[in-house]
Amino acid sequence: NETDPDKALDEIDFTFRLLRHMSDTYNSNMKPFTYVDEAGATQEIFTFNYALNTLKLSVLPKLQTLADAGHPDPSLTGEGVKFCPCGAQSSLAPDDETNFWVNLVGHSARLGTMTLLDEEKYLAYDAQRPIDQKRSDFAANRLAALASACPDRAPVFLKGRAKVFHERVEELESEIFTVKDIIENRYYVPMDRRPDEAQLIALKQARKDAAIRAVNAYRAFYAAQLATGSDVDLTSDERVAAALLEQSVGMDK
Repeated sequence: NETDPDKALDEIDFTFRLLRHMSDTYNSNMKPFTYVDEAGATQEIFTFNYALNTLKLSVLPKLQTLADAGHPDPSLTGEGVKFCPCGAQSSLAPDDETNFWVNLVGHSARLGTMTLLDEEKYLAYDAQRPIDQKRSDFAANRLAALASACPDRAPVFLKGRAKVFHERVEELESEIFTVKDIIENRYYVPMDRRPDEAQLIALKQARKDAAIRAVNAYRAFYAAQLATGSDVDLTSDERVAAALLEQSVGMDK
């Protein structure tokens, strides 16, 4: 429903319940549904694949759109989910939902030198920045809620949550580099968007705070991985990046 956000959220909730039921009752021997198209040809629909596409292309984007418009599902703002949407069939939901939120945050706007030098680019960045920050919070909250509701699948969601927090660190590092570049090389930037030393100090503190959150998120992932015996893991590059991040904030293991 396009005009009633509450009803739209109820419909999303109902869809997740259907997906859970489909996952719990999945049978690899099930035959596809068939129908005759307008040309008279018989077509097949594999309901499992259709459900996955519905999740990725409709349900999750709608959840994000409602949140962007000021109508977030409670799971995006720090509350729990009503039920675990992941059923017996492990391939339905965990990876697809996690990837959706990680990829969404991964497309956040980055502040570059040319952004500060170009007024139009800066105004676009300045407008997008609060949206991206909210999306990062939404993603982290949603993945934490799913990890809590689905303990057997927690490593999938907690890995994604750590990557969301790490992405925020990288955004701040990009901004710190840009601000230092402007200050040290004395590029001409109009006063209304010219960074100064105080801003640089604030950014460095924000980066440290974000790094601590990311390190703690990685630790939560490792703990869940150990507790569940899950084979979900970081790539070798991700492990190195996580270790370097921990070193950068001087946190004891």
